[in-house]
Amino acid sequence: MKIDDFIKILIGYERIEVADFEVEENIYGETIFVARVELDESEAYKCPICGSKCGKYGYGVERTKRWRSLDLGKNRFYIRSGCTIC
Repeated sequence: MKIDDFIKILIGYERIEVADFEVEENIYGETIFVARVELDESEAYKCPICGSKCGKYGYGVERTKRWRSLDLGKNRFYIRSGCTIC
């Protein structure tokens, strides 16, 4: 199984493209996993309330968001996504 497929199963969402997977160390010396994902074009810029397509307002150059997901064993796992186009 490829790491991309594993991360899609782990996150539970198929309409993403896994752009990168990194192993980092936080300020306390703990190992953390970070998956950088990009939404499928059909899902990008959808309103979280009504589901309609919106403009990409509110995003600047290289602005990314990071969410904590379920831990992998004793290590933290984060999902990072954001605008890398504009």
